[in-house]
Formats: sequence, C-alpha cells, structure tokens
Amino acid sequence: MYSPSHTYAFRRRRWQLLSAATAVPLLASGLAVLQAPAQAAPSKPTVPAESSATHKVTLVTGDVVTVTTMADGKQTADVDRPDNAVGGVKIQQIKGDLFVIPDEAVPLLGTDKLDRRLFNVSDLIEMGYDDAKSASVPLIATYTQSKSRAAVDPTAPRGSKLTRRLKGIRGAALSTEKRQARTFWTDVAPQGSTTLGAGVAKLWLDGRVKANLKESVPLIGAPEAWAAGYTGKGVKVAVLDTGIDVNHPDFAGLIDGTASFVPGEAVTDVNGHGTHVAGTIVGSGAASGETTRASPPAPTCSSARCSAVRRAPARTPGSWPACSGPQSPVRTSST
Repeated sequence: MYSPSHTYAFRRRRWQLLSAATAVPLLASGLAVLQAPAQAAPSKPTVPAESSATHKVTLVTGDVVTVTTMADGKQTADVDRPDNAVGGVKIQQIKGDLFVIPDEAVPLLGTDKLDRRLFNVSDLIEMGYDDAKSASVPLIATYTQSKSRAAVDPTAPRGSKLTRRLKGIRGAALSTEKRQARTFWTDVAPQGSTTLGAGVAKLWLDGRVKANLKESVPLIGAPEAWAAGYTGKGVKVAVLDTGIDVNHPDFAGLIDGTASFVPGEAVTDVNGHGTHVAGTIVGSGAASGETTRASPPAPTCSSARCSAVRRAPARTPGSWPACSGPQSPVRTSST
C-alpha cells in the first residue's frame, strides 16, 4: 500500500486498455509496470489514435475517472484520486465493461456490502450518470436492525440526502452530490472495514433499467404459443393500468375504447407502465420495424384488440418505457 505522498504523486495515471473484449487486471497498487529487456532498442513512436468520445465519471468513493474511447474501439482511463485516498485502483474489463475499483472498496465488495455496479464505469456512462449528465450519485441503502425495540427511521449519512424512504426493505433512496462523494464515502465506509458504517447494511447503485419486448416476449413463451397456432385472433382484452399512449404506432387500429377512473384526468399514460403492458398484449411492433412485437410475425394474422382503462396512478413514481421503439430508463427505486 502506498504512503500518502506516493498516492498523491501518482494520483493521475493513464491506463491503456487493449480492447473492449479483453480483461486487463492490474496490480493492486494501481500501477501497471511494463519492463523492457535491458538491450532492447527503443521502439518507434506511434501516432495516437483519434478519440471518438470522452466521458468523466465521479465514483461514490470520490475518484474521478476520465474514459476516452478511440475510433478503433480501444480505451484509455485516467483516474484522479482524492487527496486523502488510501491505496491504488484496479482497472479491469469484464465482458466488455470497464470497472475501476479503488483498493478502499475491495474489502466491502468481498463481503457483498457494495454493489459492483457502483464501479462499472461503462454502465454508469450508459445510464447517463457521467458528470456531464448527472451532478449526483443515486444510491439505495438498506439499514441494520436497530438495537432498540422502537422503530427508527433511516437517516442519510454525511454528504448525502434522503430522497425516499423504502420501508419494505428497511432502506432508503439516497443521493450524494459528486462534490460531496468523498465526504459520504469516508462516513459510510470506515477504512479497512468489511462492514459499512452510519447504520448502513448494504449500498446499491440506484440504476436505470429498460423494459423491452424483444426480451420479455420470448420469456413468456409467446413464440411457442404462436407456433402452436395461438395467434390471438378475435380476442379482446381490457387493460386496467396507468393509461395508454393512444398515438403509439404499435396500437394503430387496435384500441377499441378508453376510459379514465381518475377524476379530472384523461387516459394519457404519464407513467408508461400501462403502455408497456398493452404493448406486451397487442403491440404490432410497428415502431421498431417489427423487431419487438406481441403478435405473431405473420402479415395476414389479425392480432388481439384491447380497451384501455386508467386507474389511479401507481404509488411509486417513474417512467416505464413504451412497448417498442426508443426506450426510456426506469430507476430501480421506482419499480
């Protein structure tokens, strides 16, 4: 483990990663040491590849990672460590995803107290949690059982704020501004400990997820049903949910009627869940070129029809994606 002076001296270090398909485990100290034979002639300098994208991501530990993707697919990563950081970092690529794991987090990862996605830089960028798009790190925390018999509401550790209580899991959704990430980390993760502090039992990334018929339809056995002759022809279905996007291309000519049970509000689906469910039932796949659909891929087949009824809004906020086409992300704390 490096002394503080050595950590500072090597706070910024560029790591050249070979390719998106190659795993590159580095030394626990965080330094990649390349040794050449004593008699080797100096190699000719290479012209650096042109970069195609650069993202900066602040981790929950306060480390700032700058990922540069070259035009040829290769990546480099710069890690800027906080002044009081201990140890180094490990950088790995696993199944195409880039992980940057500070030594400080390793004991907690080993005891399953931290969600590994907190250090999956590829996922963080894809979810829109890079510094250009998000000023905070969204988290979900579960809390340890109180020793007293009286129920104690969870509190936010230093450097974070509580955005929502999750009583069903004795937890809470938290948010820590990235400029306060190091303060949060030092409060919740005692140095060298295998358990979290501040009363937190485990910490997850409050990640964004996508619902996609291309994956969900096969999971419910729809292709097998189509092959067995169950096409849905002549079937009518009433969907009692959060409403429906009546203008979605997948529902053209398939909606018989709508009604809203919410006083003063139309059937418009501001949540998205009802649209997704209706898409699972009757979606034609028109918006996605028929790559995501609920009805069988036979142009002469008549699909089922539906009536959409809107009930009271779901108790949990969020935005489920439509049944096909561009997908909108959903926070895990909202599902």
